[in-house]
Amino acid sequence: MFHHLRYQTQTLFQSPTHLMASIALGILLLLLFPLALQDQGAIANELATAVFFLMTLVLNSLYLNEQFHEDFDDGTLKQVALQPLGLLQWIWARFILTWCCLALLLGFLAVTLVLLYQQPHEIVLILLIHALLFNVYLIQLALFISALTTSITKNGGLYMLLLLPFSIPALIAALDSFYTFSQTQQMALSTSLLIGLATLSMALLPWLGAYLLRLQLNYG
Repeated sequence: MFHHLRYQTQTLFQSPTHLMASIALGILLLLLFPLALQDQGAIANELATAVFFLMTLVLNSLYLNEQFHEDFDDGTLKQVALQPLGLLQWIWARFILTWCCLALLLGFLAVTLVLLYQQPHEIVLILLIHALLFNVYLIQLALFISALTTSITKNGGLYMLLLLPFSIPALIAALDSFYTFSQTQQMALSTSLLIGLATLSMALLPWLGAYLLRLQLNYG
């Protein structure tokens, strides 16, 4: 799997346009949000963390769309599929790379959010932990849907149609868990739900995604 990870990292930095666009969008959303509520500072402060989780969803949905489309078209996936568990390792390498890149971005945005919206500094770690758990589920779900729609040309509409409904339960769980823990210092039922969704997605979705990619390579 490490040579897949190395190859994908090199590919990412050779053409970082997609990643840079996601970073720019995240920063833009965070900076423009107070302008929409410039006369309602108290409301902006209360909504800031909710905006952060929604921004996490937006960044994932944009960055992860058509993740395997280019690899499918140029024959890379066919070569990967010749190796034992090659497609599974390819998906895991993509997950690790994406999670690390977005974790760095979210860490920066979490600190920026606390400074901009006058949030208590101690919530940065709590916010980041919940966002990263939410991110595990989102990335695995997005990669699975990308694998499902790889052979479909211009699949953006279908991708978003499938991603957003399945993201909402995890988004609600992440928000409820964060607010409960930040106020009471206790784990809520929603925390268990969020951890369960993240764990289940890591256990099942890479295998299903690899199976779907193989089907499309065989019959596409």
